[in-house]
Amino acid sequence: MIVSIEWLKQFVAIEESPEELADLLSKTGLEAEVVGVPHELPGIVVGHVESAIKHPDADKLKLCTVNDGKTVHQVVCGAPNVDAGQNIAFASIGSVLPGNFKIKKAKIRGVESSGMICSEKELQITDEHEGIMVLPDNLNPGDDFMSAYGYKYLSLELDITPNRPDAFSHQGVARDIAAVTNREFKHLSIDSVVSKGKETLSISMENDDCSRYIGGIVKNVKVGPSPEWLVEILKAAGQRSINNLVDISNYVLLEMGHPTHIFDYDKLDQKEILVRRAKKGETLTTLDEAKHKLNETHLLITDGKIPIALAGIMGGLNTAVSEETKTVLIESAYFDPVTIRKSAKSLQMSTDASKRFERGADPEGTIGGFCRVVSLLKELAGGELVSGMVDVYPKKFTKSEINLRRSELDLVLGYHVECKDVDRYLEALGFDHSYTNIDWTCTPPSFRPDIEREIDVIEEIARMVGYDSIPSDENINGVFRYDNPDSEITIDPIRGTFVGFGFHQIYSNSLQNNIIAGLSGKTPVKMMNPLSREMALLRTSLLPGLMKAADFNIKNGTPDLRLFELANVHEQTEDGFDGIHEYRHFAGIVMGDNQGQSVHSSVSHEDLFSLKGYLSGLFSEKYKMRFELRREDHPGFDYAQTIMINRQNVGAMGRLSSDWIEIMNLDLENAFGFEIILNPILNMMGRKKQYNRIATFPKIQRDLNLVMQKSQEVGPIVNLILKKGNNLIQSANPINVFIDEDALGKGLKSVTFSIEFQHNKKTLEDKDVTPVINDIIRVVEKEFLAKLRL
Repeated sequence: MIVSIEWLKQFVAIEESPEELADLLSKTGLEAEVVGVPHELPGIVVGHVESAIKHPDADKLKLCTVNDGKTVHQVVCGAPNVDAGQNIAFASIGSVLPGNFKIKKAKIRGVESSGMICSEKELQITDEHEGIMVLPDNLNPGDDFMSAYGYKYLSLELDITPNRPDAFSHQGVARDIAAVTNREFKHLSIDSVVSKGKETLSISMENDDCSRYIGGIVKNVKVGPSPEWLVEILKAAGQRSINNLVDISNYVLLEMGHPTHIFDYDKLDQKEILVRRAKKGETLTTLDEAKHKLNETHLLITDGKIPIALAGIMGGLNTAVSEETKTVLIESAYFDPVTIRKSAKSLQMSTDASKRFERGADPEGTIGGFCRVVSLLKELAGGELVSGMVDVYPKKFTKSEINLRRSELDLVLGYHVECKDVDRYLEALGFDHSYTNIDWTCTPPSFRPDIEREIDVIEEIARMVGYDSIPSDENINGVFRYDNPDSEITIDPIRGTFVGFGFHQIYSNSLQNNIIAGLSGKTPVKMMNPLSREMALLRTSLLPGLMKAADFNIKNGTPDLRLFELANVHEQTEDGFDGIHEYRHFAGIVMGDNQGQSVHSSVSHEDLFSLKGYLSGLFSEKYKMRFELRREDHPGFDYAQTIMINRQNVGAMGRLSSDWIEIMNLDLENAFGFEIILNPILNMMGRKKQYNRIATFPKIQRDLNLVMQKSQEVGPIVNLILKKGNNLIQSANPINVFIDEDALGKGLKSVTFSIEFQHNKKTLEDKDVTPVINDIIRVVEKEFLAKLRL
């Protein structure tokens, strides 16, 4: 929201510069920055156009003489509205306009031009650039432009948080300034309105979506341009003038923060107001000429039958005011915030009115908004109220009392605020309050729906004191003082290891559509209020997100990838919240070249074996866990292998499923991945480690060549060798594979195993090792049909 600093001065004295005021508001929780015209424009003065004649060599240019109070300058100007006798904003030679644009002497179509007659866009006041900015006649040539006139366009842009509907008005922002600076707040004085006629108006509501509706009929209005003061004040707040009726409604919105609407009463067929939900299939064309198809979730203002407005969002085009409007109906209402928020979101509409209603407007501000609009219609459009103020308010608004304890205030802030200061802050912020020796009894104002609990009141006190003014206490400590509260500390070594392997960590969206979330075969958790079909369910696997990331990188010229993700997945095992389970998963993808072609090495590709190496390096080498693979099917992989850690099934790896790739329409070939449930592994990592004394006796190495079927996996044989080692074998690794049908026979291969023997208490001899070797040869021949190669 853009607020005019000059407009704020109607409610509170402003002594700060625009930058200081922005800093003050930011410290109170209203994030602000200076926008619009700079508060200083050196060299820009009020000028007077003494003459404006046609340029001798250009039809669309004029040759002007401009008096800057000291000198008369010749200026070439192309604006269609420049004319003799005008006061204008003049930039002389050497002046610097916003955007660091320096004015220099120029020759335009053969005529010298000394200076520039400025438009509003060139001064960053508005985007208007089709003509020059014409100033009032009562200004003196030579006066500094900002001091004489431009100050009224100084403004701030506020980033209002969702809990502060009261800050969507100049009055609300000024209230905070007055409270924090201890200055007088000048309340807006609004006189009650008196009817001069006996017209009647029927207003009714079908449900609680509209808890208060005020309406009234005003006759004899004259639609026309707004007075200059209204045009200028709206311009300073970022609004464009339309006509006096629309401008009055916008002015009251920005001044008080309460939305109102003006209908052309003669265009209402039934001459009544009925607030109801839309019927399925109903349509309404709004003021922006967009046609909306409605359903039962949308709240409407109707004339009893026909929709005339989207309640709290935008009026209908069929009842919009025009130049022929003579009689109007004024609406000032309070609508349910949730209803308006859902309606605006479903229609993808965000208006000045909906922003305020969906945050919680002031139900007591409806009267002030109505009376303010009616009085301005009388002043600026000649209108007269002929129906009286019809106030339909079936369920009165009440605000509960809140007990603020002195002890709790001191405990939360860690700082003692004097009672007189607390009283002053509460009074300045609009609270009704009283104090005893131990606490305050507070009733928040109706324009602060966000204040419901004691902690909310404490936050208001902290805002007024200033968070930066509350001293820090180094003696304060909490339960984590002697412990590390970082839940990621056990996962960081996993992350660091894979980064060391050359992987990049990614963060993918945890929300997926029904097809992708169901790929894993698990039941996904449905969102209660999804943003779209593509984000309707919580993910059950990390693999789809990694696959999309890989596909994106490939299509953007990065075919060699190693990606991983550490995140949570969810599964619905039974109905209700108790049936939702959350798991920590670790997943990764590799594809492309493991090592590129160079003069030093040949190219090698990522495959199942390189992937196995990364996982083995993490679990076997780093954490000394037992890492095994078993051939089993898995929905996410072709050639799938179940990952066993310490004999516990924790996940799977393999080539990414071609079915998944086809369903997701991705360009992935020869991509390999894994997905692991981390929860059981983290429990293993927490176990105490047992350290053994280093063996000082020498190792003995033996190589064993075994001939076996090509299809035989060597992992089970390695496990058997270790099992039969009688605690003498330290390691057994396959180091060579030989295939030759002439030497070995069809369908056979020879695998060389390097076996290391070592004893903790003595030096081993052949008589110790040979029986073990013979036992291994006998068992592998029996269980795997593997024979010793002679």
